[in-house]
Amino acid sequence: MTLPIYHYHPTTGEYLGSSLADPDPLQPDAFLIPHGATPDAPPTAGEHEIAVRLDGSWLIQPDWRDVPLYHTADGSPVSQAPLGQTPDELTATPLPRPSAAHIWQDDCWSFDPERQTALLAELQASLCQSVDAAADAARLAVAGDALRVIEYQRAEGEAQAYRDARYSGTVPPAVASWADAKGWTARRAADDILAEAARWNATLYATRDRRLKGKEEVRAATDVATAQATAEAVITALRMDTQSTVSISA
Repeated sequence: MTLPIYHYHPTTGEYLGSSLADPDPLQPDAFLIPHGATPDAPPTAGEHEIAVRLDGSWLIQPDWRDVPLYHTADGSPVSQAPLGQTPDELTATPLPRPSAAHIWQDDCWSFDPERQTALLAELQASLCQSVDAAADAARLAVAGDALRVIEYQRAEGEAQAYRDARYSGTVPPAVASWADAKGWTARRAADDILAEAARWNATLYATRDRRLKGKEEVRAATDVATAQATAEAVITALRMDTQSTVSISA
C-alpha cells in the first residue's frame, strides 16, 4: 500500500511536486506526512496558473513569474510578476514595445506619429548639444582657455598696430616678449604673431561653419537613424579637424 503526497512551498504555498509518503514504523497501514505536504491532490492548473495551498485548501492562482512582461505605460520591463497577479493587474503585457514611438492602446502597441515627431525633436536637440560640445572641444584645443584667447587677441592687435606703423617706434610688449623668447627681430616676431592669428581665426571660422551647418542638417533629418548618422559625421569631422590642427604658440 502506498500513499501519494503533494508538496507545497512553506511560504508561498505553491505546488512543488509529489512523492510517496514513508510508512509509519509505529502504526501499521499509516504513513508519515511531513510538514509542507498533504495527501489531498491539487487541482490541475492551466497555462500561466499554479495550484497554491492556502488555509488547508488548494486554490488556482495566476502565475506569470517566468514570462517577461512590460509596463504598458512606457514599455519598460517588469522585474518579475508576483505570484497571484495577472498582467492586467500589473498594467503590463507580455508583448514587447516595438519602439519608443508606440503607445499602449486597445490592448496592443500602436504606432503614434505625434509621439515619433516629439521624440525625434528631443533627439535632435540632444544631438545638437553634442555637436556644440564637440565644437567647444575643437576650439579649446586650438586656442586654450578664455584668458589665453584674450592674450592672443591682444598680441594680434599689438602686432597689427606695429605692422601698420611700418615696424617703427616702440615695440609693443606682446611683440617684444615673443621676439625675446625666440631670439628674433621685432618685425619677424610681429609677422609670426599675425600669421598664427590668421591661421587661428581661419580654424575658428571653419569650426563655426561646420558646427552651424551640421546642426541644421541634424534638424532637417526626418528620422532617427539619419539624425544620429548626421550628428556622428559632424562630430567626427570636428574631432579630425582638431587632430590636424596644432594650437597656436605665440
